[in-house]
Amino acid sequence: MGKKILLFISFFSFLFVQTQFSYAAGRISGKVTDAVTGEALIGANIIIVGTSLGTASDVEGKYIISSVPEGKHIIKVSYIGYEPKETEVEIKDNQHIQINFELDVVSVAAQEVVITAQASGQNEAINKQLSSENIVNVVSSARIQELPDANAAESIGRLPGISLVRTGGQATQVVIRGLSPEYNQITINGVPVPSNESGDRRSIDMRMISSSSLGSIEVYKTNTPDMDAAVLGGTVNLGIRKASKNLSDKPLGFADMPAISFQAQGGYTDLTNEYNNYKLDLSFEKRYLDNRFGVFVQGIIQQQNLTSNRLDANYTQIARTINPDSLALTSLNLYFYPREEKRYNGTLTFDYDLENGNIALMNMLSQSKSNTNYYQQQYGLERGGNNVHYYVNESPKTINLISNILSYNQKTPFVDIDATLSHSYSENIYPDSWTITFEQLSVGTNKIDDKLPPVEIARLAHQLVDKEGLELRNVETSNSFLRQRDIRASIDFSKDINISDLLSVKLKTGAMYLYTKRNYDYNYGYGYVWFGEIGKRIVEAFPWLEEYGIKPETNERIFLSPFLDPDINVGTFLNGNYTFDNTVNLDYMRRIKDIVVDYGLNLDAAPTGGAGAWVPNMHSSQAWDYSGNEKRSAGYIMGTFRIGQFLSIMTGVRYQNLTTSYRANRFYNASASNPYPNELPHIDTTVTKTHGYWLPAVNIKFDPLPWLSLRGAYTNTLAYPNFQAIVPWIDVYTGSVRWNNVNLKPIRSENFDVQVSVYNNEIGLFSLGGFLKRIDDFVFYYSSYIIDPTQYEGLHNVPQYPNLNVKGYSLDAYYNNPNTVEVWGIEGEWQTHFWYLPSPLDGLVLNINYTHAFSEAKYPYTIVGNTGFPYFRPTYTDTTYTDRLINQPDDIVNVSLGWDYKDFSILFSMIYQSRIFNSTNYWNALRTDKDKYLRWDVVAKQRLPWYNIEVFLNLNNLNGANDTYLMRGNNFKDTDESYGLRAELGFRVNFR
Repeated sequence: MGKKILLFISFFSFLFVQTQFSYAAGRISGKVTDAVTGEALIGANIIIVGTSLGTASDVEGKYIISSVPEGKHIIKVSYIGYEPKETEVEIKDNQHIQINFELDVVSVAAQEVVITAQASGQNEAINKQLSSENIVNVVSSARIQELPDANAAESIGRLPGISLVRTGGQATQVVIRGLSPEYNQITINGVPVPSNESGDRRSIDMRMISSSSLGSIEVYKTNTPDMDAAVLGGTVNLGIRKASKNLSDKPLGFADMPAISFQAQGGYTDLTNEYNNYKLDLSFEKRYLDNRFGVFVQGIIQQQNLTSNRLDANYTQIARTINPDSLALTSLNLYFYPREEKRYNGTLTFDYDLENGNIALMNMLSQSKSNTNYYQQQYGLERGGNNVHYYVNESPKTINLISNILSYNQKTPFVDIDATLSHSYSENIYPDSWTITFEQLSVGTNKIDDKLPPVEIARLAHQLVDKEGLELRNVETSNSFLRQRDIRASIDFSKDINISDLLSVKLKTGAMYLYTKRNYDYNYGYGYVWFGEIGKRIVEAFPWLEEYGIKPETNERIFLSPFLDPDINVGTFLNGNYTFDNTVNLDYMRRIKDIVVDYGLNLDAAPTGGAGAWVPNMHSSQAWDYSGNEKRSAGYIMGTFRIGQFLSIMTGVRYQNLTTSYRANRFYNASASNPYPNELPHIDTTVTKTHGYWLPAVNIKFDPLPWLSLRGAYTNTLAYPNFQAIVPWIDVYTGSVRWNNVNLKPIRSENFDVQVSVYNNEIGLFSLGGFLKRIDDFVFYYSSYIIDPTQYEGLHNVPQYPNLNVKGYSLDAYYNNPNTVEVWGIEGEWQTHFWYLPSPLDGLVLNINYTHAFSEAKYPYTIVGNTGFPYFRPTYTDTTYTDRLINQPDDIVNVSLGWDYKDFSILFSMIYQSRIFNSTNYWNALRTDKDKYLRWDVVAKQRLPWYNIEVFLNLNNLNGANDTYLMRGNNFKDTDESYGLRAELGFRVNFR
């Protein structure tokens, strides 16, 4: 049914726009540039005075106004930061006239004003925001290229309504308007990036995308029917660079030589006092055939030290019924993460200018190879085991991303066409992850007061550690391979129709089809290390252990101290407040792991009774596997009605459909002993589901005065459940069930947005807006109990298990929240350039924004009780509790103050975030919040007088801010992670 509707919409709309009831076919086109530099001015506003006709210049400064009636007209061009310009033109029927505009920088009388790098970037962002039909925030190409950030996520981290998720101190994902990364969409040139998250969420790890490969970044806060509707918070569109048209004919004095840009930088990590960061960036670009054919090639090699120190604490309620807010610490974990990441990026873009059109092929390859090793010290207290564990982990990881995008756009006398065909592929590979455990039992930590702060507990617990008592205990291994491939095609038709001098309409229609294939394979093994045969092999591999008294004839355990490596540098651990001495040699542990695994793989069967040797776990190695595909299709029709130059109303509807078909394994005896090398009995299950929705939208833009713009939007959008929530998993254990609800529905959001903007050359841009989202069927995960098994697909009437009875079992599952979730907030920003002040203050550039967001969600909870005497039968009472959405901060403040003076630029920036809700629980005391966060950064650049050389310095996290999470019950630290200060010093050479 959905496909027929899509075909009908597209066919009918195409015929409609072909109907030429407009009496005019005149066309005006041209380019808007800076009168001095010749640089394209993006987002310039071009109007025909006294009519409803107008447009904005594109990324090359080009514009086209179609359906211009016969007669004399005045064309006016305006661009914040420049003096407006007008010219008169006469149009005859079917005539095509080309008019270029060169704008002069706004200036004070008798004072020459030069648009500096930061001011240019700000002007571009302001004008693109003002010209857009959507509520959008922009990071301009000038800002990206002039003041480089570590990655694309860092580049947008200071826009209104944006907070960042960080790993190793580096931004990896964006949270928009308090909605988690999986509820936002990341696109490259309008094409969605395939998910590369190992946790099976639909979010994107953005560190794969280098900011220096980008020509623009737009964050759309509202949707129109021609955009993919699978987004709750916003859409981040990353525009890949093309070969510039403002290039010298003879770079370095040689004809036909491409323009070359080279950047090299080295970096320092304060936490470990190391200088092992570097980045090399080389690009070539050239245009041929009278500037019609462009080639852009870029290669990037980067290494980053992302080392961090971390504390994790686990708490429990001491007396839930008497004092639910009183907490005790059960275990304390200290981590040292010596992360190192190497990243390789390559971009190859071809584009060819057609008459009133362009065809382009963009190819991007990105690879990240990292070792996220960690060393861990765990102290178990009275309620957590009275023990100490030292862990060593190695987790090499590779992420690959490939995108190929073929785009075609053409303006014809009949209809404008925009078509895209793309292929995207992503991989997330953990080839060999392992953990080795050393254990010390009955250590005496049960005598420590578990209500003390973590720092005091850690000090007391470490005094009880005995390196000779920490014994080699077990080996745990895993590997996984996640891959996703997307094939996407889309086509859009649009037509400008001039009905009268004061009324014109732009009709647009199109369709999209996306095919996704996704596979996940996971393998797991676990076992103990008894001395026996394995111990003998270890001693044979390390004969020097006998010097420590570890001999096959006399020992039953191998203890920790012989394997310590004094050369491992853990830095100043968590500001020097904790002692960390787990410095086990990684090479030794890797060799022990290989010995243990080799022994287990040669066993004929899994050991029975007691603690067995390492073997693959046949349940875990199949229970998490899945494969399948998704088919997403959509069609839309929309019209933008322009009434004079003051009012624009866009209205339309989109129909979007998703069909999912996933295969997974269902285990009804998951508690059974490991049957290695045989498979554990299971049912291979495939489930196919289809969901389709009509999504209406209305956007209004009203500009009553030359300096005032009012906007409003009503839209409907979706979010599809994460992959791990919809695959048909079932695990039935003794007394508990892990069950996936294959009937989960997409999340639906009804969105209301308003914004008022005041702007001119002196003010810059001041905007204030508000938003409200009413979200239905929000997906959440919680534990309850099975009262009626017939309510759960796959837990009753299973032919292979006729005696299955799970009544009363605990249940972990995903559900659609029956209660509506509301998210609302306000966003304000001010962008200005103080060009009118006397030198050198005229080089000041200010950006400041503030966001306040609030959400209210009801979370379900099942209270377990009993009937009391005499039978004490269990009772289950369903209730709810209320809190914010996870990852949602109340307040975000971003301030950046830049200054350009001649060839010197510097930018000071500050980001502040209030507490962010982090994890939910029925008991308020057990909920966690990320503590308020304040961070300072500085970026400076100096251009030298030789060969266009620039040197730059980035100082990140000047104040050494930590990521700290607090327990609500006692305000103690649940997590505390330190990254320290990071610095990069580099240079860039441009031969253009």
